[in-house]
Amino acid sequence: MSAIANSQQLTPRSPICYLCNAASRIEWATVIDRDGSVVNASSNTLRRARIAGFAIALLVAIASCVGLAASFLKPSIGLFELYRIASFTRTAGFWFLGGYLISGFAFLGAAPKCADVKIPSWESRGLKIVCAICFLIIVFSPHTYVYPEVRGWVTKTKVGAFSISSDVAREYLWRAVRMWSAIPLCPSLAALAFLRRFAHNAVPISR
Repeated sequence: MSAIANSQQLTPRSPICYLCNAASRIEWATVIDRDGSVVNASSNTLRRARIAGFAIALLVAIASCVGLAASFLKPSIGLFELYRIASFTRTAGFWFLGGYLISGFAFLGAAPKCADVKIPSWESRGLKIVCAICFLIIVFSPHTYVYPEVRGWVTKTKVGAFSISSDVAREYLWRAVRMWSAIPLCPSLAALAFLRRFAHNAVPISR
């Protein structure tokens, strides 16, 4: 019970804290049986939710690493296939970032405090290094939106739309894959580290 009291005196550190803290409140919710024993009402549900969240973050991290590696190696694939991959990467990146933020801030009112979850210093330093590398990748991978038309490939900028060659279109599409693979990598790794540590610290109430 002292761990519960200490967790109520800390301020949240990241959006994912709100989701995990709300889940932790479900785990600590107890009922009193007829014989007076304490029964944990939903630890199984919480454990399944943690496993699902960890699996999703792990899949996103793996997909981001694969996308980053492919954007540098540039395997020989068709230009239209590359366009579909770039479009899917961009859409998936938007959805993941939106889900990451919504799942955290949705519990602002219900869970204003965050559980006492401390990531080890070596993991924190590793995350900072990865974030710095991803930031540099995004900065040094400028590109414009590219799409096909009847007359060929077109790039759209603030000035207008211009026809470009297939080689330039391929380069811009790979840069788009690179950027939208680097952006979700940081929050997915942070979520993995937090959920793993949260599961390690969580001690369910026994009967």
